[in-house]
Amino acid sequence: MRAALASTVTALVVLLLTATPAQTLSPAQPTIKGTWTGTLTQRDSPDFKVTATIRSFNRFTARNSVRYGAPLNCRGHWRFQSSKGSTYRFRETITSGDSASCKGSGTVVLRATSDPERLEYRFTGGGVTSRGTLRRP
Repeated sequence: MRAALASTVTALVVLLLTATPAQTLSPAQPTIKGTWTGTLTQRDSPDFKVTATIRSFNRFTARNSVRYGAPLNCRGHWRFQSSKGSTYRFRETITSGDSASCKGSGTVVLRATSDPERLEYRFTGGGVTSRGTLRRP
């Protein structure tokens, strides 16, 4: 009985030590944590600036902030959803701003490039698509 219990405990310890959460980045993946800025394009709108700070890949917290410049002047957060290879998906929620268009939510997809100082950005939501390139300041 003791031997069976000991082997079960050993197996559980090994399992816990080797298990990794699904949203944890592997050491081989580039880190996109940090602050990023860029200029985005959107149909029927003048280009606008964006600044985003990625702090967390935790799906249960919204610690990633985003701010869009004029003419939008909106602020909100990105909640991490998933990653696969060099592509990262976030759920954007706009929480405040000066413009009537400062509302709603959508999906932000960031793709790391061969240049570690550059990300490709795409937003879709509410019938709108925005695209651009983000760089570390």
